[in-house]
Amino acid sequence: MYHFVRVFREATGETPHRYLTRLRIEQARRLLSTSPLSIEQIAPRCGFASPGALSSAFLRHTGVRPSAYRQHGPPRQ
Repeated sequence: MYHFVRVFREATGETPHRYLTRLRIEQARRLLSTSPLSIEQIAPRCGFASPGALSSAFLRHTGVRPSAYRQHGPPRQ
């Protein structure tokens, strides 16, 4: 397992967990921007165990909560 993580990180620049979480957050961003689905519906579609898990990961990766992202779009730097 360690070898896989090391090789994956060398190839992608991130760990498998971070890579998968980033893909899930990107999908959640798309759904928040383009669909009327609720956060409760989006969470399992993006591989999160609960809306709370999605919200925590989304905040950690984007700096805003999913509800704020839906209302205001991506955060401005």
